[in-house]
Amino acid sequence: MATGGRRQNGEQLGANQNVRNIGVTSSGFDVCYGEYFMSKKVVMFEFEKETKNSVRYKEVPDAGTAPVVGTLYVQKWFAGDSRSIEITIDKKD
Repeated sequence: MATGGRRQNGEQLGANQNVRNIGVTSSGFDVCYGEYFMSKKVVMFEFEKETKNSVRYKEVPDAGTAPVVGTLYVQKWFAGDSRSIEITIDKKD
């Protein structure tokens, strides 16, 4: 929960008024009237290279954002021939 900010109609809230989350957007953020509290994020990866026992994937970040994970190694027995994978990160606190 945050204090202050603006309501959806643009009305200014005082410093002592509480603002609650209004939902999850398609970008994976809980929106709190203009403030962002990340809770879930879907991260896309594309094939980079095969190593001895695993497959290395590199993150494909959203335009204009920094990578969240960067490089990800997945065991070959699970990765198979997948050229791209998607991972969902859900923060619990």
